[in-house]
Amino acid sequence: MTAPERLPELSALRWLDRPALHVATGLAGHVVVVLLWRLGCVHCRQALAELARLQAEYLRRPFAVVAVHVPTSQTERCERRLRAALQELDGPLTVAVDESRALCNALRVSALPAFVLADADGEIRFRGHGEPNRLPLVEAIDSLLARAAHGRAATVPFVPCAEHRERSLMPRGIAAHGGELWLAAAGHRRVYVVDTDGRVLRSIGSGAAGADDGEALRATFRSPQALCALAAHMLVADAGSHTLRAIEYATGEVATWCGTGRRSTDRTGGGFARDQGLCSPVGSIEHEGAVVVAQAGAHQLWQFDPATRAASAWFGTGVRAETDGGEAAAFVEPWAAAAFMDSLWVVDAGGGTLRQLELAHHRVQTVRRGLARPTAVVAAAGALWIAASWQPAVLRYEPVAGVLETWFDAAHGLVEPVALAVDGNRLWIADAATSCLFAADLTRGERTLRRVPLTDVPALPESPGAGLADLAERLVLRAFCDVSLRIALPLPAGWQLDTKVPVQVDAIDEAKPVLACSRNTVATIDGATAVVLLPVAEEGHGALRLRVRGAARQGPAAAPATATWNWVVPVEVAEAGPTEAEVRAVAR
Repeated sequence: MTAPERLPELSALRWLDRPALHVATGLAGHVVVVLLWRLGCVHCRQALAELARLQAEYLRRPFAVVAVHVPTSQTERCERRLRAALQELDGPLTVAVDESRALCNALRVSALPAFVLADADGEIRFRGHGEPNRLPLVEAIDSLLARAAHGRAATVPFVPCAEHRERSLMPRGIAAHGGELWLAAAGHRRVYVVDTDGRVLRSIGSGAAGADDGEALRATFRSPQALCALAAHMLVADAGSHTLRAIEYATGEVATWCGTGRRSTDRTGGGFARDQGLCSPVGSIEHEGAVVVAQAGAHQLWQFDPATRAASAWFGTGVRAETDGGEAAAFVEPWAAAAFMDSLWVVDAGGGTLRQLELAHHRVQTVRRGLARPTAVVAAAGALWIAASWQPAVLRYEPVAGVLETWFDAAHGLVEPVALAVDGNRLWIADAATSCLFAADLTRGERTLRRVPLTDVPALPESPGAGLADLAERLVLRAFCDVSLRIALPLPAGWQLDTKVPVQVDAIDEAKPVLACSRNTVATIDGATAVVLLPVAEEGHGALRLRVRGAARQGPAAAPATATWNWVVPVEVAEAGPTEAEVRAVAR
C-alpha cells in the first residue's frame, strides 16, 4: 500500500511580513490550502482572490491559506508590484516567495496556478490546477474541518497578519466624458470622477469589497478595471466580480448589466444580462453600437449589446494560445482594444503582443511581439498609443510605416502605466504605481508629460480586521525559566477591559518547538495590559502565536462584549535573555 503524500516543509521559502511558517508546528491541526501562483497570469490572480475570500470566511477556524508566489521572469520579481497586487485582495493573506522553485519541484507542479489541499494531519487530499471551483472546494474544506474537530484540531487557529498600510489608489482604467475624467481605482474599489487638475469631484462605490448595486455611495465593486463611456452610462468592467456594471451619469446609480458574479467557463455566450456569465472582463470599447469586451480569463473578445444586455463570444477559440487566422484565432490574455484604420487593434498582456483584427476579412494577425505586459491601447493623432506597463513606457505605433517608438518612459516619471484615454488632442495616462495621472498634449509633438496628482480623495471605510493577527517586534527570552510576558491589548478609544472576566492566553510555537504554554488566567495591569508566565525551554529561534481572550466594555454602565486579540511574535531564546518582555506591534 502506497504511503499517503504529505505536505512538504515550507522552510525554504522567503516569507513576507511574518516569520517562517512550519508545517509540523505552525500549521499543525489545520486544514491547509497551498496555492502556487505568479503575478503575470490572470488565472493566478483570480485564484489568489478566491482563496483570500475563503481565508476571510474561515478566519476563526483551523484553516490556513498559504499563497506561494513563483516568479517566472525578472519583472515578476519586483516586490513593489507583488505588494500592490496583494492590496487588491478582499483581505490579508499569508504570502511566501518560492525563488528557487523548490516547493514547485517538491509538489511536482509544472503549470500555474496550482494548489493542494491538506488535512489536519498534513496529508494531501486533493490537487488542482487553474482557478479553483469554489463549491466542491468549500465542501471538501468543510468535510476536513469536521474531521479535525474530532481529532487533532489546532489549539490556536491560524490567522494572517493584519495589513496596516494605507490602501493605495491603484488606478486601472480611465475614460473621458463631458470634459471630465472617470477613473477606475481598483485599490479603493471605487470609480472617481476627476477634473483635469486631478481634483476628485464625485465618488461611486462605498470602498468595501462586493458586487452590490444601488446608490452611488452604497454600491460595491471588487476590482474595477476598464471604463467605457456610453450615451447615458459609464460601463465598468469589474474583473473581480466577473461583471459589467453601469453607472448612470445623472445619479451615480450602479446596476449590473451582465455577469452572474461568479467566474464562468462559458466560451460561447448568447445569454442575457445577469444570466450570462463572464470570465475576468478587463477591457472594453464601444464599436459600431456594441461594446467589445476583452475577457482575459476566457482568452476571448466578446460583444455586448447595451440595449438587449446580450453577450456572446466574437473572436478567439477560448484556448490560451497565440494563434493567428480566422475561426482558429486564439489569444493569451487580451486586455484592451482600439479602433483604427478599419481594424481593431488588441493588446495581449499575457503574450506581450499587439494583434490586428481585420474586420473585413474576420482575421487576426500578430503585428508586434516583445511588449512588456501591454494593458492599454488608444488611437490618437494618426497613431496607436500603447501602455507597456512593465517596461514601463507608453509606445507610439504607426501601422502604415510599421514603426514602433518609445514615446514616454521612466525618465518622464512613469512607473507602471496601465490605462490610457484620449480627450481631444490630449492623452491621459493612469499610473498604478504612483496612483496619479499624466497628461500629454499631442498637437505639439513634444515628449513632455504633466504629472497630475489626485486631490480631495474621499477617505476609505475602516477595515474590519477583527480576528487578524498583529505582527510583534522580535523578543529575546531567557532559556529554561518562566518568563513574564506583558501584552498591551489594543482597545478602541473609550473601551476598557472588564476585570470581572478572566483573561485567557493560549500560546504555541510556530517554528522549532522550544516554547510551551497552556491556557492561563492572567491579571490585567493599567486596564489594558495582560501578563502571563510563559514556560521557556531550550535555546533557539521560534515564533509564538498568541491568542488573548477576554471581555471589554465601552464605559462602566455598558454591557461587556467578548474580545479576541491575536499576535505573531518572533522569538529568540538565549541563555542570557531577560525574564520579562513586552509584546509590541511592529510599526507599519
